[in-house]
Amino acid sequence: MIRDPVCLMTIDPRRAAAMAEFKGQAYYFCSEGCKQKFLAQPNMFFDKVPSLRLTVGVMGSASGGSTPEVKELVFAMGQDVAERGFVLITGACPVFRMNVHEVRIAGEVCR
Repeated sequence: MIRDPVCLMTIDPRRAAAMAEFKGQAYYFCSEGCKQKFLAQPNMFFDKVPSLRLTVGVMGSASGGSTPEVKELVFAMGQDVAERGFVLITGACPVFRMNVHEVRIAGEVCR
């Protein structure tokens, strides 16, 4: 259970009426109205309750048989995910964490 940062109502995130992302964190709301109040002034509400780190899941192949164009697109997507502060989990490896400048996969750095 978590709390809506606007009205402080306790809610189940799986049954929340709305969700918003702010600084890589997920916030859940009891209603669309609370979400809109949050989005209008997120700095007023974001530290009122604990948030959840937003995780993005991607399925794909780690075979290495992708074209250079596909590799570029995937890397660009990974950079975008990292810049927003999300955690990226892929089907190709157990946990795939990135920062803005590099991608670390199972201890190796891929650029």
